[in-house]
Amino acid sequence: MQAIKNIIGGYVKVKIVSNCPERFINLCAKQDIEVWDLTRENCDYMCYMTRKGFQSSKQLQEKTNTKMEVLIKAGLPFFLCKYRKRKLFLIGILLCMLMLFGLSQFVWEINVYGNTSYTKEDIIKYIERESIKLGTLKFTVNCAKLEEQLRQKYEEIAWVSCSIEGCRLSVHIKETLDKDTKNTSSVPCDIVALKSGTITSMITQNGTPLCKKGDKVKKGQTLITGNIYIYSDSNEVLETHQIIADGEIWAKTKVDYQCVFNRSYYTKEYQKKKSYTYALICCGNHISLMPKIKQKEGMDQLTEQYPLKLGKTFYLPLCIERTTTRRFSPVRKEYGKREAYEKAEEKIAKEIKKLKKKGIKVLDQKITIKVTDSQCRAEGYLILEEPIGKIRAIRPLTKKQEEKIKPTEAVLW
Repeated sequence: MQAIKNIIGGYVKVKIVSNCPERFINLCAKQDIEVWDLTRENCDYMCYMTRKGFQSSKQLQEKTNTKMEVLIKAGLPFFLCKYRKRKLFLIGILLCMLMLFGLSQFVWEINVYGNTSYTKEDIIKYIERESIKLGTLKFTVNCAKLEEQLRQKYEEIAWVSCSIEGCRLSVHIKETLDKDTKNTSSVPCDIVALKSGTITSMITQNGTPLCKKGDKVKKGQTLITGNIYIYSDSNEVLETHQIIADGEIWAKTKVDYQCVFNRSYYTKEYQKKKSYTYALICCGNHISLMPKIKQKEGMDQLTEQYPLKLGKTFYLPLCIERTTTRRFSPVRKEYGKREAYEKAEEKIAKEIKKLKKKGIKVLDQKITIKVTDSQCRAEGYLILEEPIGKIRAIRPLTKKQEEKIKPTEAVLW
């Protein structure tokens, strides 16, 4: 903080030439004139002083017969003095600062994290189409509303959190509610079933549970309601409060598995030569910097975008787009029967590994593999144990659900 003050107020590096420099330095300290980074070179001292302190020390220089040679002038006052005749330059700096401040009030980047079932591009396109486009003012962004929209649009999303970081809208997604997921909903909500299954474990942290271990539940069924009931001594409901429901629910589920692929397939043999084309994206407008190569048969193109930013979160409405083009020749190949069978087993193992990576337990699998003359088919099902909780806005309970709530199980307010 002191360094910033020195830059704003200005400071100098001086060389103290005196028969008694120690007396001058002591007098400066007595009159609260700041001196720092004092060093000695031969018989002379060098140090830093603020611009104001240097001006205040002139009487002490005369009193102690000291001469001070200015070696360096730094800080804002000296900078403005140096360029005082270049008004257009200073005006340009001010306009640049105002422009940067103005740009910092908008959303210029949307990032999605944690998605697996849905692509990042699909979610971003939905956000830009239905809610927030690039260039939207930050103070108009309603993160709570966007979270609810995403949960309703994408059924596999159990939890979503949106936040503004600098000029970037960050969307964090989880497809299961487990012990590591913190419910950050800003409005009261229920926990409902993401899938149908049989509950194997249920821990309620907030809210009123409507199910218990061993119950069979259907997709969309309310498991924990955000309604809290206050009962009288005669077991009558006096008040109902709404809170953010939270809990961890695991269930045994059954998932169908099918994988079919042809034994005959093609691979690509790429040429070593690559071609690059570049374009500039400004506020969503595409500006080609060089002729674009039109994609044809026997050609792959990879498009990468590099957003321009200042620091980590101050994104600018500019983006460099690079398209890499590679040509290839298709080569026909064919799996042998044993090779096709092993390929199918490899795909099954890969799917199971993917589930385990999400924290899902694979209890059993019933999958048969059949290899014909033209294709390989793997069909069956997996028995899983997984978190099935999903956040949803509070909805009124049915009479059947209300009858399940006993006064002794109600959470007292």
